[in-house]
Amino acid sequence: MTDSFDSLYLEKLTDDDLEDVVEEHSEYLKTRSYKITASDVDFRIGNQRARRSLEKSKKETTLGKEVQQIENSISDDKPSKEEAHSQDTNVVITNEDFTSKLYSFCCQYPNHPLQKKSNNTMVKSKSSSLCRNLDCILYKHHQSANARDSLSVLSIAIVGATSVLFNARLYPYTSNPSPPNTGTINLNFILPQ
Repeated sequence: MTDSFDSLYLEKLTDDDLEDVVEEHSEYLKTRSYKITASDVDFRIGNQRARRSLEKSKKETTLGKEVQQIENSISDDKPSKEEAHSQDTNVVITNEDFTSKLYSFCCQYPNHPLQKKSNNTMVKSKSSSLCRNLDCILYKHHQSANARDSLSVLSIAIVGATSVLFNARLYPYTSNPSPPNTGTINLNFILPQ
């Protein structure tokens, strides 16, 4: 209803009336160029003036300088870029050769379970891994989901224990396994009689 009213109103205006309207609002119709830097814009709220005055008060007043020092000390406590990246990656198990991302119990590649983010979006979980091997013992007992940290600690412990006790690594954790020895492990080589 408002669209039809506006269109009727504009049709009744003459050219002279339109020129008068344009002259009245000419200062608003002109394009203006502003020089705005990224630090001037607060993307969350949009309060440019408040942010600018806050930054100015931090530089000039003694209380503002104290607040700035406290903020700097808090920002020093944040994790580094590498630490933040390691917390958000999908890596489950990696040894020093960066060759294995295997599930410790059955030596199969794990999956990350999907979570429903919104109505139509599915996202991989970064916190846990899920083994879908039907022959795995934990899969049969419905306990195949493990947290990333506990699973990698277990795999590191297994690799360390086998290399100390047997002076050799298990097959999935060797850096260059030879093709004939991939099926079985020669215990006579590992354990002298």
